[in-house]
Amino acid sequence: MEEAYNKASGDGKLYAKARQIMYAARPQIIEMTGKPLKDVYFTQTLLKDYLEEYNPDWKVVWDARGHITEPHTGKMIGLGGIEVRQYKNSWRKSFNVFESQSSYQSIDTVGPTNRFNSVLFIEKEGFREILEYAGIARKYDVAIMSTKGLPVGAACELANEFHKLGVTIYVMHNFDLAGFKIVKTLREGVRLHSGVPVTDFGFRVDDIDGLESESTEYNQEADPKDYLEKCGATEEEQDFLVDEQDIYSKKKWFGKRVELNAMTSPQLVEWIETKFEEHRVSKFIPDKKVLKDAYKRAIYLKKVDEKREEIEKELKDSEYETPDDLEDLLDEYLKKHEKQSWDYAIWEIAEDESETADSCSDCPYFDYTGEVELCMNPEFPEGKPTPEESIPNWCPRLLALKKKKGEREGENEKDNSEEVESEEDESSVSEEIDVDEQNEVIIIRNCQDCTCSQMGMHDWGLLCDHPYFQGDDPKQIKERGIPDWCPLLRLKK
Repeated sequence: MEEAYNKASGDGKLYAKARQIMYAARPQIIEMTGKPLKDVYFTQTLLKDYLEEYNPDWKVVWDARGHITEPHTGKMIGLGGIEVRQYKNSWRKSFNVFESQSSYQSIDTVGPTNRFNSVLFIEKEGFREILEYAGIARKYDVAIMSTKGLPVGAACELANEFHKLGVTIYVMHNFDLAGFKIVKTLREGVRLHSGVPVTDFGFRVDDIDGLESESTEYNQEADPKDYLEKCGATEEEQDFLVDEQDIYSKKKWFGKRVELNAMTSPQLVEWIETKFEEHRVSKFIPDKKVLKDAYKRAIYLKKVDEKREEIEKELKDSEYETPDDLEDLLDEYLKKHEKQSWDYAIWEIAEDESETADSCSDCPYFDYTGEVELCMNPEFPEGKPTPEESIPNWCPRLLALKKKKGEREGENEKDNSEEVESEEDESSVSEEIDVDEQNEVIIIRNCQDCTCSQMGMHDWGLLCDHPYFQGDDPKQIKERGIPDWCPLLRLKK
């Protein structure tokens, strides 16, 4: 048994499916016993008996028989031996308060765009762990797709969507009638879903040299060669797969077949890589514009990392007070939001308790597409935020800082801020007041004079495109009340 496992797994370097171990052990078992070996008896009895008795540290892959899905995280784990073992080993009893992310973060893509242009369709499931361990998908930027048996409508639908985007589909299957039928089905489609061009990786007759075959039967009167010919099988392949007809019943045919499982894991990996090389499957690289955007994103994330480190050091070096009634706040939140998790509730509570606009990243003028803390307001011509003492009085960041100071210092600043806000609200309804001498408040008469560059002339009139106003016209803005950060109402220096 150990010899068979080592052969199937490449001396334990790769995972091995139970059926692969069976193929490696079967010739010797048949020679020793003089009897045929049934695959189910080997995988479910002999192999499991051996594992229970000797408990070797082997990487054996068993097909998953069901799944478990975690709440909130959405993680779905297959109930197979490898999946369960990996899941248990990943369990954590605590979490890192200061979560740090490396400078490199994978771009969040869904689907083939900007990620892959090749798909490897495998007839059987259970090879994922082997290919993942060997790094096949990452090395060639290829998506791995598998089914149990013939492709269903959903598989054909997905294949169609891939084809529309120029993705090439390569099909890997057993050397038998069912394998040829899979290729035919993908090419011709099923009810409600048309077929697409696919590349047949094999097994074809040239791929099975040296691999163990097994006998098979076709319970039908018609010659299976006729259907194999329709599937594109050559005469040589037909002669291998179909040997002779049952001379007694005339309702049965005999032949041979070769499974993908007949290859050991090292043979499987080498065979796939050879096929990829033959078909010139290589790394995926997007167009120049995407590369430029990705480079800009990388610079942005690196700068974010630098800021994150500063914030982490600041919090670690200071005593950060948590609300005394945190548990009560948590309980109250979860009663109102029954479907949320406790950690999301903490996030929401912390957001309510914290001050917004402590940094420019919370400001409506902050641009996330450029460098970190790039202010798009014309008051900052260089696009760089200024120290606190130099921030204009209309700036949202200064207002938040004032509010924070006011709460720490008896809310003196908060009272002043409310007084100014009241005066601004009163003045916002008047177009005639130009200057309030006491508070030095400037009222810009018309929105087109606004310095925030958000006001624009549209087909239906003059509208403010700022996210706060969401396309309001000047009349609506005045009725709504002008915020104290709006350049339409700003303090004179």
